[in-house]
Amino acid sequence: SILCLTLFLFLNNALAADRNFIQSLEGKVMLNKVPAVKGNSVKSSDEITTLENSKATILYEDEVYQIRENTTFVLPSGVAKDNTSNLVTGSVLAAFTPGKPRKMKIGGLATLSIRGTGIYARSDNEGVHYCLCYGHSNLASHDHSVDLDTASKFHKDLIVLKDGTIRTPKFTERKLDHTSRENIELEKLLGHPSPFGGGYRDFMALFEWTL
Repeated sequence: SILCLTLFLFLNNALAADRNFIQSLEGKVMLNKVPAVKGNSVKSSDEITTLENSKATILYEDEVYQIRENTTFVLPSGVAKDNTSNLVTGSVLAAFTPGKPRKMKIGGLATLSIRGTGIYARSDNEGVHYCLCYGHSNLASHDHSVDLDTASKFHKDLIVLKDGTIRTPKFTERKLDHTSRENIELEKLLGHPSPFGGGYRDFMALFEWTL
């Protein structure tokens, strides 16, 4: 009946809202240009901005975003079929549950297609720095596209230059600005085990190194 359907949709939306919130924050964080606090609910297309020495961890449906300092990030739009988020500027570390297609625009230079993946992305004056920490993804600029997977290795990083060129960063361009331990902690927030499958990679994560 219509009444049962209405009740189902109401309860479903209520349960979804319970999963979508600011899990933690430090410093000064704005939610749609209004000061945010821990526990604030978030919804599709909300804009989160962090100031200097600030960060926020957002649980949104079956994914989690750790938004670093000096960052503007827009949560996925429910309007688009591909559920696209937008890293306007700054950096974000994120984990995604397999089986739900996601895309992320990064700094207006690249679009990331995500499939059950852990990623780190940063947009700055030099361009886009991207790391596939584990899993599978596709990184595309306006004229290049690269498929990545970490079946044999993890933490594969790339740079997208302003002209659309995608290349591996030089040793001097690499920045140790996220760790395997942080990847594991984000997956825990989703109720998932370590994404690295135990063994050597989990052992190295204890030292908080980026590999």
